[in-house]
Amino acid sequence: MKKKATLEKDMLHIGTIVRAIMKEQRVTHRKLGRMLGWHTTTVTMMLKRRIWSIAELVQVGKALNSDLLKYFYPVPPVPVVPVTQLEAAKQENENLKKELAEKNEELFKLRTENALFREMMKGKAE
Repeated sequence: MKKKATLEKDMLHIGTIVRAIMKEQRVTHRKLGRMLGWHTTTVTMMLKRRIWSIAELVQVGKALNSDLLKYFYPVPPVPVVPVTQLEAAKQENENLKKELAEKNEELFKLRTENALFREMMKGKAE
């Protein structure tokens, strides 16, 4: 089964978006058909459709040199982190790991001590 990509009802459908890109780049239906190896009527009918397959989006996007998937799956840009902040964060992470290991050792000692006190209290109670 082909995956389908649809826009929400209140958004422009993909055919309208592609037509706008074609107009901006001065590409006709016939020229786009030649670029894709499709018949002109196929291109015309596709531009009328509301639902396109992912493969069609990618193929038409490559022909028009445009990322059509961004209209369906908006992804925020990855934040750029300076190297100095990254190194500081790594150092802080190492410090926290050491602190956690020390706390775990302390907790183990306290639990062991607690278990010994319980054994001693059981002996006195009997």
